Amino acid sequence: MDKIKNLEGLRAFAAMIVVVHHYILAFLPAMYNGNLTEAHIGNGAVESYLASSPLGIFYAGNFAVCVFYVLSGFVLSYKFFKTQDYKILSSAAVRRYFRLVLPIFATVFLAYLGMKFGLFFNKEVAAASGSYWWFAGQWNFETSFLHMLKSAFYGVFFQYDASYNTALWMITYEFFGSFLTLAFLAFFGTLKKRYMAYIICGLLLIRGYYWAFLLGVILSDVYVNKPEIFQTLKKYSAGLAGPILLLIGLFLGAYPLGKNIDGTVYKFLGNDNGVFWHVLGAFLVTASAFAWKGLSNCLSKTWLMFIAKISFSIYLLHALVLGSFSSYLFLRLKDGMPYISAVLVSFGAAIPIIFIAAWLLTKYVDIPGIRLSQWIYEKINKIS
Repeated sequence: MDKIKNLEGLRAFAAMIVVVHHYILAFLPAMYNGNLTEAHIGNGAVESYLASSPLGIFYAGNFAVCVFYVLSGFVLSYKFFKTQDYKILSSAAVRRYFRLVLPIFATVFLAYLGMKFGLFFNKEVAAASGSYWWFAGQWNFETSFLHMLKSAFYGVFFQYDASYNTALWMITYEFFGSFLTLAFLAFFGTLKKRYMAYIICGLLLIRGYYWAFLLGVILSDVYVNKPEIFQTLKKYSAGLAGPILLLIGLFLGAYPLGKNIDGTVYKFLGNDNGVFWHVLGAFLVTASAFAWKGLSNCLSKTWLMFIAKISFSIYLLHALVLGSFSSYLFLRLKDGMPYISAVLVSFGAAIPIIFIAAWLLTKYVDIPGIRLSQWIYEKINKIS
């Protein structure tokens, strides 16, 4: 399937937001939870403000994951809506596990080696940053080769297991969400009145992450079968539909999960609704990429296409770099320079390492994994 460039650019931004999010949690936790006892910038007022401000969108990691889910729903359904070929669904279903498992195993194995050779320094960083509740507990268990294999090939996919790599918590949702998407398309994808299925399934899924996949399917359906909707939006909004969708989506995407929203600009949205608002925000931001040509052009830049190509590997690898290289460098620097300077240097130095490692993982593991999944499907298809 040809890549839709604006969506690939959005994927690239989402991957980088997750990276920043985890570095914030590790080194500047007050920017997430507003806890002044964990603050490191002045008296903590800036960090406390950002923890419940729309500016938090720049490190809104959960929102970025919701963007990934919306994009998955879109991509998995796009070719089917274009062709109405049910073989596309069976192919995607057979290939899904094998497409994901090799790069996931590679990063879990790297984490296992890091634990065996004492290459993670997250506990020491947590003692300095105050991130006891998040960073200190990672890689803090007795491991074995068999345990690592079970986690990589089973736990990550079926049990929300993120013990070796905190970023992997979302893979179970991604895995089951993909099959939910394919099942929905198999049952309702060709019905003329499938909007009824959208409504019913939407009401059933609206309180969780799986709603994001359905919204991705709806967006794909509109893009393929009702593209005039976007033109109508542009026409009757004087070209403002896209910017409005984007601004609302970004505002919702920054809804704080780590801090009570009473007394903040988000109070009117209510507490304990974070996932709902993040999913809705992700949908609106993705829709804005189609409703606003200017944004679409910005998201289609060549440099973003490169990041998008390695985005899955960036997502899988960055937490390992954070716990090892960045943590070690920070510990060496923190006594000789201001705290925030040590954080910025540790983050900046990690970016090229993350990108190079992601490029290598993409070339030598992820792409071969995609080819393997296709080969397995072809073999199974011949037998059946």
